[in-house]
Amino acid sequence: MQSARLTRLITGPKGTFGALAVDNKLLVVTLEPNWRENKKNVSCIPTGNYLCSAYNSKNHGKTWRVENVYGRTGILFHCLNWAKQTGGCIGIGMYYGNNSILRSRDAMIIFRDTMDKTFLLTVVNAL
Repeated sequence: MQSARLTRLITGPKGTFGALAVDNKLLVVTLEPNWRENKKNVSCIPTGNYLCSAYNSKNHGKTWRVENVYGRTGILFHCLNWAKQTGGCIGIGMYYGNNSILRSRDAMIIFRDTMDKTFLLTVVNAL
């Protein structure tokens, strides 16, 4: 099974910025809300291992859903620029901007072309 590793690099007032690697190669950058005790819609998910599966979202199109997050449902990978747009999900982009991520749609194209229908996601904190 394909695996991906999301490494959270820095947490600040504008969100939690990270990097998603597949086969030890950087694929996209990430932006999540900060840790808020795993509260729905406002917190990043806990560190750990998760199965992700292809999902067709009404709002975000073809994407992937992070399964079996304790106490949470509907955690998706999707396009966004700022942490306030996450709704507790994982945003992907090509580059970091001024407290944001940029070229999110381009990152989603790459993500869609790279990821299998199911994959294992490992979420870790760098520090």
